[in-house]
Amino acid sequence: MPSAAITCLLKLILVSGTVYTVASGNQLHDRQLQVLGEVVSGPARGRPLTLHLDAALPADVQQAVLEVEAVRRAPRLTMSLSLNHSHGQRSRQEAAAASLPRVASSSSSMLHVVLWFTPQPELLQALWHHCKPRNLLLLNMGSTLGAEVLRAEALSGVEKLVLIGHLLAEAEQDPDALGVYTALPFSPGGVQLLGPWRRESFGSWEALFPDRFPSFEGYTFHLASWMIDYPYLYRKNKTSSQGTGITFKVVDSLSVLLNCSYTLTVEPPELVYAGKVNGSWAGTLGMVYRKEKNFTVNMFYVTLERWKDFDPSAYWSFVNMDVFLLAPQPFPMSTNLLRPFTFGVWATLSPPWRWQCPPAWCW
Repeated sequence: MPSAAITCLLKLILVSGTVYTVASGNQLHDRQLQVLGEVVSGPARGRPLTLHLDAALPADVQQAVLEVEAVRRAPRLTMSLSLNHSHGQRSRQEAAAASLPRVASSSSSMLHVVLWFTPQPELLQALWHHCKPRNLLLLNMGSTLGAEVLRAEALSGVEKLVLIGHLLAEAEQDPDALGVYTALPFSPGGVQLLGPWRRESFGSWEALFPDRFPSFEGYTFHLASWMIDYPYLYRKNKTSSQGTGITFKVVDSLSVLLNCSYTLTVEPPELVYAGKVNGSWAGTLGMVYRKEKNFTVNMFYVTLERWKDFDPSAYWSFVNMDVFLLAPQPFPMSTNLLRPFTFGVWATLSPPWRWQCPPAWCW
């Protein structure tokens, strides 16, 4: 065969392969965007939505995401057009998202959706630092699964976590099928396949986002504590190392319910409650920040500085209330003779038979 003919044949093969790859990629993106719309209009319907688009996504894919009907109708949409922080710069949308109140961005009702080509744990670390999402959906727009990213330490504090990505060939015959994955941190299995995506199978919020912490499987948590927080957590007596109080009873009840145990510390090494010493966290929060302890159960106010480095629980509050009522009007003076005794006393002193004559005496 002449060399010119061979060259033309090779060019034809390369062009055909390129067209096939692009067509397959577009078909996969269409399927993923369809699933995104079904999630937003189905189990996440009515929830505030925050989209995080990886900078590696082509412009046409980003535009297609914004044109999904359910996304356009979402009650709240905050865009972060770049999760790639390697260049040290952020877009205006990212800066705006970072300036949002953390209470809003970490709301228990808001759903955060990350769309990317290649899962990168460092991007999740940045996302957690800025937003601390409670509910997170990872939508892999590439052809690889990357479900192991669910084990990333940055996602350990996410309450509801799901990844939707390419389903392994042996799990489903359809090459374009997408699987729904989650991770149970305390389960021996770790990453789990919930099943292939079907709208009818994941029609509710609970079906799509199952409880990641149904049990702690006997895990022992090490708590940073200082037993001087009366009436919440304090020593039983001055010489005892055993704690008591409201917090102690709550933690003890939760340990039974969630199948775990715990240890307490009598006092932190720096004898600082929850502040900084020489610019570094010390006391109970210092032990947590240095990863010496899992968390702290002492009571303190959540400041912006503490919120930046820690993930607080729901707030406890005890409010003292005084009730004021009108004083009753005094009885009239004519009742002075009766007031010293109750009606029962007068009835006892004056029974009806004392006012009747005996039969023999009647005339």
